[in-house]
Amino acid sequence: MNDTAVFNGTIGTLSICFALASAAISTVAYGLMWKNGEERFGKIGRAGFHASVLSFMFASATLMFLIFTHQFHYTYVWEHSSTFLSRPLLMASFYAGQEGSFMLWTLLTCIVAVFVMGYAQRVNYEAPVMTIYTLVLVCLLMILVVQSPFETLQASFPGEVPAGYIPPNGKGMNPQLENLWITIHPPILFMGFAAMSVPFVFAVAGLFRKDFQRWITVSLPWTLFASMVLGFGIMLGGWWAYETLGWGGFWAWDPVENSSLIPWLVCVALVHTMLVQKRTGTMNGPNGQPAIGGLARTNFVLAIFAYALILYSTFLTRSGVLGDTSVHSFVAPGMFVYTVLLGIIFLFLGIGVVALAVRWRDLTSVASEMRLMSRENGLALGSAVLVACSIVTLIGTSWPIIRPIFGLAKKPFETGDFNMLMLPFGFVIVFLNAISMGLKWKNTSKEAFIKALSLSTIIASAGTFGLILLGVHDPVYIALGFGATLALVINLEMGWKILRGNKSFIGAYVSHAGVSLMMLGIVFTARYSVTQHVRLPEGETKEAFGYKMTYKGQEQIELDKTDREKYAHKIEMVKEGSTYEVKPIIFWSDFNKRQSAFLEPGILYYPTKDIYVSPKAIENDGGNPTVALHKGEKIPVPFDSSVTVRFEKFEMSQAATEGTQSAIVEITTKDSSFFLTATRYLEGGRYLPALIPTTDISIGFGDLKADQENLSNSEAVFVFSSPSHPPPPTKRVITVDVSVKPFISFVWAGVIIMVGGFFFSILRRWKEVFREMRPAATAVAIAAPQPPQAVLSSSGTDSNARPKEINVGEL
Repeated sequence: MNDTAVFNGTIGTLSICFALASAAISTVAYGLMWKNGEERFGKIGRAGFHASVLSFMFASATLMFLIFTHQFHYTYVWEHSSTFLSRPLLMASFYAGQEGSFMLWTLLTCIVAVFVMGYAQRVNYEAPVMTIYTLVLVCLLMILVVQSPFETLQASFPGEVPAGYIPPNGKGMNPQLENLWITIHPPILFMGFAAMSVPFVFAVAGLFRKDFQRWITVSLPWTLFASMVLGFGIMLGGWWAYETLGWGGFWAWDPVENSSLIPWLVCVALVHTMLVQKRTGTMNGPNGQPAIGGLARTNFVLAIFAYALILYSTFLTRSGVLGDTSVHSFVAPGMFVYTVLLGIIFLFLGIGVVALAVRWRDLTSVASEMRLMSRENGLALGSAVLVACSIVTLIGTSWPIIRPIFGLAKKPFETGDFNMLMLPFGFVIVFLNAISMGLKWKNTSKEAFIKALSLSTIIASAGTFGLILLGVHDPVYIALGFGATLALVINLEMGWKILRGNKSFIGAYVSHAGVSLMMLGIVFTARYSVTQHVRLPEGETKEAFGYKMTYKGQEQIELDKTDREKYAHKIEMVKEGSTYEVKPIIFWSDFNKRQSAFLEPGILYYPTKDIYVSPKAIENDGGNPTVALHKGEKIPVPFDSSVTVRFEKFEMSQAATEGTQSAIVEITTKDSSFFLTATRYLEGGRYLPALIPTTDISIGFGDLKADQENLSNSEAVFVFSSPSHPPPPTKRVITVDVSVKPFISFVWAGVIIMVGGFFFSILRRWKEVFREMRPAATAVAIAAPQPPQAVLSSSGTDSNARPKEINVGEL
């Protein structure tokens, strides 16, 4: 190891430490600016913040440099990268491990913070918002100081790694992560995590400033942005699982999948309740003071808990508490980091809850009562259902933590349990989606409501009849399909009317239409997917779902990567004169010491269905007979039942020196009993047959099937051969599950449409904020200086008086 390499890591570590110190200074300075109203503290706060961001960006660039230059004497680089990775995958290995994922989250938080600071300055929220936001940075950086990606192998494994030793290559990435999606999904998901902090900091700032109405307007665009990005990131993860993992679905209710879903549901509920408060309140109430709209307390609660749940999801993923109940969880990081993660949750939850408790009595809405037949009430009910759904999912997700409290074994909620519990929520959500669109603001007469829904109901009824003709016969799914179709139709109808008027209002209808379409896809895919198990010998033809399937053999791919043996298995599929080809993949990798195969599906995509071919096994038929035996097991020898073989034990003494393994067996004939040693080579899978005396039968040690949990339970695979019994020709056989996924394209199309609707809504809300700021900026220029505001002042008005604000108009 050269001094320059060590120096690179030292620079990275010092950069993170400097970023932490700068962020801490910024937090204190902004806090003093907030308390005393002195601009000199603001200058220090901004300088500290910029120094922290630049320093951390430099630390991130240093880690990327270490990865791209293959400096494997750093533990993180050695564990998560290798020389076999392409440039995009090397870039993705930056966040492939636990420390790197914190680096990515912190980096994106820095980027979001740069925009938030400028925005907060323009909306007169800089000091309180940046005090809390820089505190978020302090906590993330504190974790990285303790769990640094710049630790060397010698520091990670003291006394085990010789000084100056540099591994020739890294361990690399999990082969199933070596996919285009790893360069897309994690950054988008963590951008959602970073953006979720913005509604929280504005909510807490609004509580401290007693600005109970205006914070809704200024934070709504960010809340929409967080909902859009986090939701998109979650569904990209579902698409990645569907396309790569081969189990046939896109959502398994895994605890870590759920831990991102829960805060997203709460954030979407927050969007709707914010709209209710914004619509029922006003910035120009009696005596020129803001009139607080409905659900004000609810909005603060949701904003606080949405971010607390983001932190909780981090705790679930990175604390190790899930153990082996989630495929996503990292190993336990150690008690200190475990404690820090818990402390961060309680810190920010405590800040929000204490501020809310202090201001609770002041949060008295002066909005008119919401009527039953009003859109406000529809949005409130929809939000309540989303929150209830998130609570149920939270309990199920935390089940591996809850059970041990009562002395029960750690066990996750089963997928079937989640499906059963979520079905009623889906039913209520789609119907509320439809009904709320037929309601007007403030109040809706019965006649107007019936008129608004009549055409859509007729069209939805016809569509539901079509679903029945397509094979949907379960009454529950017929009702769910009707609700989703009704919601889709009414949102399309309302959207069309909006397009002919004020186009800026289109976002909500587009998003709700996308959700409706997604729910239709889920109805078909979850309930009416069908699967057939097919065993395909090479060159033979079998039939499944009207497709004639012929296995055409295998083709080795990625030959440049010597750490794996990867094959695409070509399956020809013919139906109604059209010929298609799918290539499911089976491969073995050094990553898991080639102990088990990795499987990837082949998929035929149609507008109305997917044909999903998931590989399950590859084997050879014919050839010499093989038998797998545990220690002590005894069987008759093929070709001569008068001779028996009993597996005695493994002999591994020559594995290191000669690269061989041996299995000792006891042979028993009519006249005698004796031991033979069968040997195999570790490289290439070759073996040396051992002839059984007095016969022409040979026995070979063909393979070792290791049981990692109990090595004494491992199996030896023996191959028997005899010149008097020539083996039949060997034929490769692939076993696959063939599934039809009806209308799964509706799921993906619905997600894209939903995200598009969020985007249009964000543009509209940005325009509203900027429209508000233009006259506010003019007023600020002529306003007299105001006395400083005391934190959590007891007066009923904001002592840091702002200019009169304009009403942003109708929603």
